Amino acid sequence: MRNRSLESARSAVAFIGAGVACADDAVLTLTDVTLIGTPDDKFRSAIARQDSIVLVKGARQMGKTSLLARGLQPAREAGAKVVPTDFQTLSAADLASADALYKTFAQSLADQLDLDADPMDNWNAARGPSTNLERFLRRDVLGTIEGPVVWGLDEVDRLFSVPFGSEVFGLFRSWHNKRALDPSGPWSRLTLTSPRSTSARALPLTTSTCLTSAT
Repeated sequence: MRNRSLESARSAVAFIGAGVACADDAVLTLTDVTLIGTPDDKFRSAIARQDSIVLVKGARQMGKTSLLARGLQPAREAGAKVVPTDFQTLSAADLASADALYKTFAQSLADQLDLDADPMDNWNAARGPSTNLERFLRRDVLGTIEGPVVWGLDEVDRLFSVPFGSEVFGLFRSWHNKRALDPSGPWSRLTLTSPRSTSARALPLTTSTCLTSAT
């Protein structure tokens, strides 16, 4: 039974690393995969495969952000729409509530992707923040862009300092689950990628690919 479950999981989930297990997801361990190539190679491969969530894991000041940047450029060259979001640039007002943060996300996505749609035109308080952002992503981002969309999230550890951080991670996980339930649907074209420190708290995300940056 375990082997059958593992094979089923492997079709949708794979870990990539360099000797450090990713504790964010217990579906697979590093003993279940073959490690080939450098972290750059693995990152580019994960992006090219359009994995759902790609975590770049390494010690502080060990080049995770640089690895993220180097991996995103080939995605652009391959035709993917790439949207970087640096949480260090977010203001206190942006992090005041889930609604404020999601509005910031939506406006940044619209601006960077040159969308005609204004996220605020259909932002309805009665729906709730998560539903509004998800609806915008599904209808106005994935609904108008035919190719893959790669959303790079840097310094995401700032979410640990706000009371609604678990809600944001939960929303990210829900998109991964929607992709698994409907592999040919619009969520299959969205990749979230984020660097994180091995010394930081584990990100509560279901991980498609986790790799370690070079030391």
